[in-house]
Amino acid sequence: MTTMRPVSPARRRVDYCENSTISEAWTVILGLPGAVDPTDPPVLERAARHSLPTLQRKPAIVAVDVRGDAVPPFWNQQVVWEGKHLARFGHRYLSVHFIRQDEERYTKFSEVLAPSVGTWLDVYAQALGGEHPVDRIGFGYVNRFTFDASGFDLSKNFSINVGVDVGAEAASLLGLTTAFRFYDPAQNMYLTVELSAESVPSVDGEIGVTTKVFAERRGVENLSFVDSARLLEQVASTKEAAKESFFSLATQETHTIMGVVHASDGP
Repeated sequence: MTTMRPVSPARRRVDYCENSTISEAWTVILGLPGAVDPTDPPVLERAARHSLPTLQRKPAIVAVDVRGDAVPPFWNQQVVWEGKHLARFGHRYLSVHFIRQDEERYTKFSEVLAPSVGTWLDVYAQALGGEHPVDRIGFGYVNRFTFDASGFDLSKNFSINVGVDVGAEAASLLGLTTAFRFYDPAQNMYLTVELSAESVPSVDGEIGVTTKVFAERRGVENLSFVDSARLLEQVASTKEAAKESFFSLATQETHTIMGVVHASDGP
């Protein structure tokens, strides 16, 4: 049995973490279904190269059924730049990612991801935007932790209780995966929280824990890809929902490990 303990919203907004554990952060913007125009991806890539001259294609194979006049959004091309950023685009689809490299840490959305998101939204608006109404806006985080396996208790670090009975003595749990999905009608926000833990006895007795939170606003109205400034505001709002979900999942002990700095703690 797995349960996620209800947690009251934090009284103080988290500003950033001094020891950030984020390995990936991304936003995804999806348009309404429609007929596929195969010229969209190359047009968008050419426009992006004016703003991001170091852009490089990253090979990908994507199989999609494109028959009909109401094809859902999909990506079929991805590009990277500066070693830590990735964008995917295709049919009425745009996602922009930060991917941690070496010791470079994610600090704040406004510093790390927002400039790239803003660039791509402007590029999309100028190249293709007027024709594509927006339907969904999402934002997600992946955090990775390593804990000592000796005496490890998942509930000390995350607001989750796990009970397992397999009817065997001295059974060793090598891994678990659990997920929760919520809907917040006040914000029209869908929230997904996933957690996985793996123990590998041959590797220094450590347990690796990965969390993934994703917030998505569906049925967006009166917005198209041409509205780049308003879209960026919606991305930032969705990001706050994902961020709040993660810090509600993480206990105070994990907040301490991450070096949480609250907005009210600054000078």
